Amino acid sequence: MSNLPIARNYRSSRLSQKALILGSLSVFLLGLLSGTAVGWVDRQDAAFAQAPIPSATPTAVAGAPASNSPTSPPTQPATAAPIPTSAPPKQSKADRERQAREELERLASADLRRTELRGQWVAQVASKYIGIKDVLQESSSGNNVFYAVDIMAEHRAMRRQFSADYTVRLLKGPDFLPRNEDKQLFWYTFVFGGFGSSSEAKAFCAQAFADLSTEARDNHCRSRELPDHR
Repeated sequence: MSNLPIARNYRSSRLSQKALILGSLSVFLLGLLSGTAVGWVDRQDAAFAQAPIPSATPTAVAGAPASNSPTSPPTQPATAAPIPTSAPPKQSKADRERQAREELERLASADLRRTELRGQWVAQVASKYIGIKDVLQESSSGNNVFYAVDIMAEHRAMRRQFSADYTVRLLKGPDFLPRNEDKQLFWYTFVFGGFGSSSEAKAFCAQAFADLSTEARDNHCRSRELPDHR
């Protein structure tokens, strides 16, 4: 009896066993790989869930330029705003003239109260009425006509020049002269120097105005005897 069929059956049985083993091994490997993959995914999900959420503030990168985002400036102490100043309004010529008249009146009244009129000799260094024209003198306005502002300016100049050594007074004609002696309202500036005579007053004029011509000096300064009101 031949053994050939038995050998073929044996080889077929061996092949079936190998196929079964390979199939089982494949299923095992697939299951192992599948479980490993699922475990890795689960671990990644858990790690992602536990990771802190990054803040919205951008992280500075080494070597990158500093951020230009605005910052609050330091608080400065409050300072009061400067109060604007404006130049005083320019006075009109009429206003200046009115003020000069008022000042002449005030000063003449004050000087009259402190002046004793007892017939003494004085040096008359100015005598003007408002509107007078004196061709030998120049007014503070730059011409030969004297108004109240010019008369006041001339008196102040004489007061500054002589007050250190003498008494200087401003008197108004009607306050010490007989009525109607002056046809105009004259304003006089007198230097009281204790002169005992007309000659002494004239000597004062010659010395005080030595730089003037004789005509100009006689026009500017002369001796005068005041009335006696004692």
